[in-house]
Amino acid sequence: DVTLENYEEKLSSKFIYMGVFEDMQTTIDNLAKILGMPKATLPVFNVSTYDENVPEQLRQQFYDDYPLLKKVYDFATQTYQLEGYEFPADGGLAIPPNNSGARKGVELKLNHSRSGNGQAHASAT
Repeated sequence: DVTLENYEEKLSSKFIYMGVFEDMQTTIDNLAKILGMPKATLPVFNVSTYDENVPEQLRQQFYDDYPLLKKVYDFATQTYQLEGYEFPADGGLAIPPNNSGARKGVELKLNHSRSGNGQAHASAT
């Protein structure tokens, strides 16, 4: 179980990367870099703009009601820019900060289609 006390350790040990939806293109680019894959441009459909701010009191109430969700989101936003990752010169899998994460037990399998597009599948070994 993930708790307020262990969320960083659990997330760091189970995932090689956490991205954020608000910056999906950067998230996909970073994941490609970590996996040693080429970048892919995401198509953008049905874009909405929000012109109303969430009242601070309502925002704070949500954080108070769901503190673990807030901590996980904060953890993801602090790490998704790849700070602390090491990238091997051979283009292999990136090493997460403090050599933590599922990286230690990840096997990367690539399946290439005739068009040359690859699909990456990571599995714990």
